[in-house]
Amino acid sequence: MEGNEVSLNDLRGQIVFIDFWASWCPFCLKEMVEIEEFSDKYDDVVVLGIHRSESETIDDVSSFLEETGVTYPILLDSEGEVFGAYSGGRPLMPLAYVLDKDGVIKERLFGPKTVDQMEAIINSLIDSYE
Repeated sequence: MEGNEVSLNDLRGQIVFIDFWASWCPFCLKEMVEIEEFSDKYDDVVVLGIHRSESETIDDVSSFLEETGVTYPILLDSEGEVFGAYSGGRPLMPLAYVLDKDGVIKERLFGPKTVDQMEAIINSLIDSYE
């Protein structure tokens, strides 16, 4: 949101949870509460929300985030290129990915997610490192 670029290469060595969302997607909005709770519980997991902002301004997104109280990092995909690369062009929302410490995609999740679902996936991945 501050205009800085984020590279997954810079996050190597950490488990990363990426969630693609848009404010016009009711399922995305519902799960943001779940993702916020999950993010608060797992300090050792990088949680990133990527907003499909082709049709909304930064001010619109900022206002929305202030209203909802979301605190995990939100990145902007202003042209939809990142979403297109990850979704293969399919308009499925919400869409999430879990990457391991080597940057390898371990899970792809379609539709709304719960804290319990996210925790099960992450705990399984964390256990594989022990």
